Amino acid sequence: MNKNLVKILDFILNRATEKEIIAIQAALERRMKGKMATGKSLSDIVSQSSEKMSEQMKVPVEQIHNSVKDMVARIIKQNVPEITDEQLGILLNEWVPGGKKQSHKGSSNLPPDVLMTMIEQFVAFSLGQMPKEEEVTLRREMPAWPEKYWHAFPEPIQVVISSFLKGNMNEKNFWQDIHRFLG
Repeated sequence: MNKNLVKILDFILNRATEKEIIAIQAALERRMKGKMATGKSLSDIVSQSSEKMSEQMKVPVEQIHNSVKDMVARIIKQNVPEITDEQLGILLNEWVPGGKKQSHKGSSNLPPDVLMTMIEQFVAFSLGQMPKEEEVTLRREMPAWPEKYWHAFPEPIQVVISSFLKGNMNEKNFWQDIHRFLG
């Protein structure tokens, strides 16, 4: 294989930034519309040698996705060093398209004001701050309410609540994150 081609492919696959890849793609599209010196269009040449190239350059999509995900994770950690691994994981799954996207376990179609009341009750109960009468009423209406509430919360809310209850987040930041999510 031509050494220049190997260098070009190495650059594209391993070192090119997103903007550089876009520029390369635009140049290739322009070139594909025209003809090569051989009289064949680039698309003809590419289709003739695609089998050879695909065998030599099997780069799984998941590998590219993981590289992008790692880059985004580094950027987030540089800008928000206090982020927990759980919070980072959720952000990455939401913001980095492709790959194996996780579904929101416990996704909820509940209105934000209902979710807010449930969060307030769950947190008050978990911290031992819920008035006894309110707890008795909730248990009478729904015996396993803490578990049902927990499973009704979308995953990002579960992560924020868990982080707060474990003492990894102060109350102000906790409520800011909850309001931002319910916003």
